[in-house]
Amino acid sequence: TNHRHKIAMAMLLRNLIVIHDDADLPKGEIRISKDRGTAGHKGLDSIVGNIKTKDFTRIRLGVRPKNYIPGSKSLKRFVLKKFSKAEEKIVKEVLIKTNQAIETILKKGLMETMNKFNA
Repeated sequence: TNHRHKIAMAMLLRNLIVIHDDADLPKGEIRISKDRGTAGHKGLDSIVGNIKTKDFTRIRLGVRPKNYIPGSKSLKRFVLKKFSKAEEKIVKEVLIKTNQAIETILKKGLMETMNKFNA
């Protein structure tokens, strides 16, 4: 049964899609990737630590403000603050784009989705 459990877990992980914020991407952009390092993202560190692999699909949502200068202000302040009205509009657009990306992954596969959304 342990062997069956490992096979079932591998099948589930192959289909895992993790959606997370990414401070390296400008606010409003998304990028789709697979089998990447965590880049110090605490949530991803936790996921990878628990499932013991980084081989899963990610949809990264950009949160970096346009005028952000690395080291000048805490990025945590930007990530944790409430959205402005303009930012709420961006969030809605990103959620629509993310939903379309998930549907495309399911219907056409990861490579075609990456080609379409990462362009």
